[in-house]
Amino acid sequence: MYDYSIVNGIKFASSAIKLGYATEQEALLCLTEQIGFPGIELENSKFQAYKDLIPFEIAIEKKILPLKVSEKNLIIAISDPYDKVLIDEISFLTGKKVIAYLAIEDILLEVIQDVYSSDKTFYKSENYKSDEMFLSVISPSVMSFMEHDEDTDDLIIGEILDDEDSEEEVSVGEFETKEKTVLIVDDEEDILKLISKVVRKLNMKPITIDNGNDAIKAINRSLPDLIILDAMLPGKHGFEICKEIKESETLSSIPVLIISAIYKGWQFEKDIVNIYKANKFLEKPFRISVLMDTIKELILVNEDVATPSEDGKLDQILSLSAKLINKGDFGNAQKILEHAVKVAPFYYKFRYLLGYTCLTRGNNYLAISELEAAVDINRKFFPAIKELAVLYEKMGFRNKAIEKWQIAIEATQDKSVKEKIKKHLIDLVSTI
Repeated sequence: MYDYSIVNGIKFASSAIKLGYATEQEALLCLTEQIGFPGIELENSKFQAYKDLIPFEIAIEKKILPLKVSEKNLIIAISDPYDKVLIDEISFLTGKKVIAYLAIEDILLEVIQDVYSSDKTFYKSENYKSDEMFLSVISPSVMSFMEHDEDTDDLIIGEILDDEDSEEEVSVGEFETKEKTVLIVDDEEDILKLISKVVRKLNMKPITIDNGNDAIKAINRSLPDLIILDAMLPGKHGFEICKEIKESETLSSIPVLIISAIYKGWQFEKDIVNIYKANKFLEKPFRISVLMDTIKELILVNEDVATPSEDGKLDQILSLSAKLINKGDFGNAQKILEHAVKVAPFYYKFRYLLGYTCLTRGNNYLAISELEAAVDINRKFFPAIKELAVLYEKMGFRNKAIEKWQIAIEATQDKSVKEKIKKHLIDLVSTI
């Protein structure tokens, strides 16, 4: 559920500055602690203007501005960093991981107007005197936080390192597990291209078919990890194809997503799931971010049914990464884990170790991104939840820390750890 109190708080901050009750810095300090995102003080910054990445109409409508670009990441200023749909779509369009920084809405709009109406390749506020490129990042003051317990901190590392039998040297190139494939059946060329692009973005291989008659043959030939079917197809309808798949002994375990621009509404969705046994249904037009989330969810249905050889390869990567971390070789560990996440994007332990490695190298915001991804995949994975709670506390994001500690209580089965967290939560809340 969307938290409109956050949006109202952001708008209130703009009003408070306009009326002279607060400075940009003071408003940002309050907001960053409340919502758990770093802020950008635009009135004290100088940065490159990447106007080619986002058109002016989108920038002004969505209140978003690209501030810094690297090979893999894109830092943006945004008035509502909780707009996950927008952030996912920007990530999809730019091909980069988006790191969102909160900006005061009215000030951000003024800067966007200034940046896009000028021929300059950079923006410099009147208050910023230096010629150096500089982003003034605002975070809350560091709070007192629950210190790490060695027993729970190193839980997952210890589990990974339990198997000391495999000491052979290995290289990243050896870890190419079977690529996930998605078979897409649709008679609209634009839809085939769009879904194929989404599938590639998720590091999977698309296979496209433009009619219903060839679908079953293609499915039997490729045995994909997911099938996306248009409801209305030339030849054989998507419903018939779905029914054949789910009645087949060899194909019934493959998840099926049916999409349609004709059939709409919750009752129809209920019927196709009950009658045709489809796993999911989406109405056209659909949001890219919703399609991505649905594909990830359905792929996860079969993620635990990996072959023994695939499991063995994943365990090898995990073991090698953990050993490198244990030796303090965080640079090579990060390289291997970044590759591993591309090979197996839904393997939550890779996400956890990559977040852990980013954290040890001082990349706190990247660490948060990977740890949150691990928790999204496995909502009960205590090591990642606890790491996030501690990290949010260290960075001063009190509300986010409280939220993660509450989730951690439910995730752990250790009664003594539960009690310790409960006591810490009381101390944390009582200082607000």
